Amino acid sequence: MNNLVDLSTVAATQNSNRSWVKIQSALWGIIQSALTDVIFKSLNLYGTATYAHGRIGSDPAADAANIAAATPTALLTNPGTGMPVSGAVVPRIPEWRSSFTVSYSPLERMTTSVSGRYSSQTFSQLNNSDVYHNTYVGNSAYFVLDLKVNYKIDDKFTFNAGIDNVTNKLYWLYHPFPQRTFVAQLKYDW
Repeated sequence: MNNLVDLSTVAATQNSNRSWVKIQSALWGIIQSALTDVIFKSLNLYGTATYAHGRIGSDPAADAANIAAATPTALLTNPGTGMPVSGAVVPRIPEWRSSFTVSYSPLERMTTSVSGRYSSQTFSQLNNSDVYHNTYVGNSAYFVLDLKVNYKIDDKFTFNAGIDNVTNKLYWLYHPFPQRTFVAQLKYDW
């Protein structure tokens, strides 16, 4: 394992009213980890894991601006318009995010792999008023598995095939991501 991280930061970001809000955050995690020839030769494990705890600090001016923006018309289009910003989760940064790959080479010219990606749900709005995560503009949690095989036919040709999102998970990051997808490639190296 390498790169264990423990960072504490304070940053600023701009909200829709063009004022700056204070973000208090902390990030802990294993940024990258790799183990090769595990248990037996040609079995490799790769992975990442990150925990991010980001919250918006106290910002009375931004809170007051959000409350003032809560007109009847604005509330019809976004019921969360008047919600405060202070203490909200930082938008578009998942609290948990991880990935892994297990690869195995049963033959010298062939590699197979199983990969997975996980992300906890996130918010898009600064005040976290977007609570419908499985819809357009929403950001849902997801866990996706992919299968791949790579075969080097000779010095010039390589064949790849796989299935992305094997479990056919429907998830959203502002728009829906593709569900189960089959891919194949024949590559020629000059």
